Amino acid sequence: MEDTGTLQSRTFLAKPGRADLNRVLVLRTASDFDSPTGSMTAAEGLARNVRGQFTAFLLSLEAAWRVGHTVVDELVAKWPQHRNTIPGSQPH
Repeated sequence: MEDTGTLQSRTFLAKPGRADLNRVLVLRTASDFDSPTGSMTAAEGLARNVRGQFTAFLLSLEAAWRVGHTVVDELVAKWPQHRNTIPGSQPH
């Protein structure tokens, strides 16, 4: 639902030209897809993730960094080229 809210906000911002919906990167690598067990609160369930009791948590952060930093590095290194052209939108 976070993605929906984020994209809805960007849709509102795009109408007056304050955002470009073609320049959105959604990385769904880390997600709280498990429900707390028994009498555990939602906060306690999330804390278990942070303490590393779910092995996928750290792997998902690693995946987000690997993909995210690759995209950001490309954009920063070639910003004059990408300022007005979305990467991958032009044929080679």
